[in-house]
Amino acid sequence: MKKAKSFVCLMTLLCVAQSTSVFAKNLDTKKVPSHMTPGTVIQYNSNKQMKVVKQGAVKNTLKASAKVNTTASTDLPEIKSNMTVVYDALGAPVVVGNSSAAKSVQANKVLKASDSNEEQGYVSWYDIWSGGTASGDQASDGAAHKTLPFYTQVSVYNENNNWASTSVRILDRGPYVSGRILDMSQESFSKVANTDDGVFYGAIYW
Repeated sequence: MKKAKSFVCLMTLLCVAQSTSVFAKNLDTKKVPSHMTPGTVIQYNSNKQMKVVKQGAVKNTLKASAKVNTTASTDLPEIKSNMTVVYDALGAPVVVGNSSAAKSVQANKVLKASDSNEEQGYVSWYDIWSGGTASGDQASDGAAHKTLPFYTQVSVYNENNNWASTSVRILDRGPYVSGRILDMSQESFSKVANTDDGVFYGAIYW
């Protein structure tokens, strides 16, 4: 009987240890959180410690959020000292900050939309006025893309709204969610879609 109890206890401890190990492997503390309440703003200090500077609010009116895969991409940005991150309408991270160095390097690389390159996918919106931008500039026509050079001019088309279109400039980095290609400022998003939808499927050209 004692042997049986000891065996059960041993198996229980092994299960707990294994679960803890799996959790630890899945928790990457070197990268920013993949999802938080929309509108949340977090900052990291010089020691890379996180602080929530603005708590977001859940919007029950976001009708499209349930249709979009919000699983974070594997290319989530690594945490850096003094980094600021804003979470968009669907809770995905957009990296922002005031980088004068990045601004000066990219200032002479303004590209005009030539419709020579195309990317299709989901487009969302975020509050571009929270926490600055990765380029150092804030504007109502600003947007976030993971790789395009800052100040690249991009044409955005909404496939769900008779191909309504507008133009934005890349000022931030993001979104870091599978299937999402662009995060627009709320002002620009409202020109081609209902902000209550949170997201639309479309195409971008540059």
